[in-house]
Amino acid sequence: MFCNCLLIPLFLSSFLSASVHLIPPPLGVHPLDEKYYAAEIIKCKDGSNSFTRDRLNDDYCDCVDGTDEPGTSACPAGKFYCRNKGSSPLFIFSSHVNDGFCGEYPSQDNIFSLISLIKTSG
Repeated sequence: MFCNCLLIPLFLSSFLSASVHLIPPPLGVHPLDEKYYAAEIIKCKDGSNSFTRDRLNDDYCDCVDGTDEPGTSACPAGKFYCRNKGSSPLFIFSSHVNDGFCGEYPSQDNIFSLISLIKTSG
């Protein structure tokens, strides 16, 4: 009789790791920084403060360096990582977030315009 006992943990670990990836990464975050933002308490990269994950991208600047607002224009020193599908990914200044362009192309940095439009037209 063959025992599948060793296969069960393998199945569960692959299922659990796949389910973790169902949560989209925070807007404006470089793929290499996604784990940094996964913690419940996140430190500002400049060490000036820390904040809870629910304050990430809340449109209020808690970190001088903009660590807490990668997807908004709340922090003047912030940088937004634009995946820029179909072209080269790039960082843009947070002041350019939601301006209608990601570099030269309309892209994901304009999600807030879309949300705002849906809220006001619904």
